[in-house]
Amino acid sequence: MPTQDKNSEANVKLIPTKNPKSFTVQLDLPSGKIYIGHINTAGDGAFITEKQKKHIYRKYNSFGVSYDLLHNPNIGFKWIIIMYQGNEYISTREYYLQKGKITNFTNKGYELQLHVPLEELNIETVNKFEATRPNQLNLFNSDEGEDYANA
Repeated sequence: MPTQDKNSEANVKLIPTKNPKSFTVQLDLPSGKIYIGHINTAGDGAFITEKQKKHIYRKYNSFGVSYDLLHNPNIGFKWIIIMYQGNEYISTREYYLQKGKITNFTNKGYELQLHVPLEELNIETVNKFEATRPNQLNLFNSDEGEDYANA
């Protein structure tokens, strides 16, 4: 897995908008600045982007999201919403981090990306994935909390 260089976080910038909970995401690449979507910080937060047919990576039939954005600890969001031809493709940051395939388009002037197949970008797949992730022990749960309190 590629390591994040010390400049990766600097490559991703959030530009304020008129809405205090919305920011435009800018990538500073060697080929220039590109705008890849928006971060909405309401609730769990969401990265929202619009894609065109040319953005589908045919090898995996997938959409990519910036590796640097996904790995940047200073930008908080849970949800990824990709708008394509009037449809919403939904995932989570964690799903992309765990299941995404790395693609390197830096030689073409673009950024390192993680790609997830279109058929996996839906709420059903995300819910199944989230249900398998370990949850923290809730000490106030009636069963575990009582055992803990009586120990």
